[in-house]
Amino acid sequence: MYRPSNATSAARREREAFVCSPLCVYVMTAARIRCASTGVRSDHHAMTQTKSQALGALGERIAARWLLRDGWQVVDRRWRSGRRDLDLVAIRDNVVAFVEVKTRRSTWSGGPVEAVNWRKQRELTRSAQAWLDQRGVLLAPTDAVYRFDIVGVVASRERVGVRHVAEAFPAFAAQ
Repeated sequence: MYRPSNATSAARREREAFVCSPLCVYVMTAARIRCASTGVRSDHHAMTQTKSQALGALGERIAARWLLRDGWQVVDRRWRSGRRDLDLVAIRDNVVAFVEVKTRRSTWSGGPVEAVNWRKQRELTRSAQAWLDQRGVLLAPTDAVYRFDIVGVVASRERVGVRHVAEAFPAFAAQ
């Protein structure tokens, strides 16, 4: 794998590319890595993630598998728009669930589900509205019912625990 040296200029660094696998070429732009062919941000490169980001990405993959096994279709992962973000957007029948995933190594400092406070709920509501404005017309059913779910993942070295809280909170009124 190619890694630019610290001596390279910022302009050159923005144009450099590297190959992480024979089928995948990524272009490095500043601190972000995007696939050169699709423009999709890559989340599987350890060199761009902190330990907590890697743990969060692992939790999101576990939560997506959990939802798939439960009959949900995951239509969006790690959706971003400016400061707005949604971990997972899943659809089953006519229900669209905006899923917040919280991952912890242990429950020593509290469970992951309890970490979603009223401020985060307000931000999730605003993020869901932005998602609906951008992608909802294409992906959501016309008679859709919307809800907010929380999936808490505790991933210790020995085992993984998952707690799915359906309809975890109501949407905040538009502000």
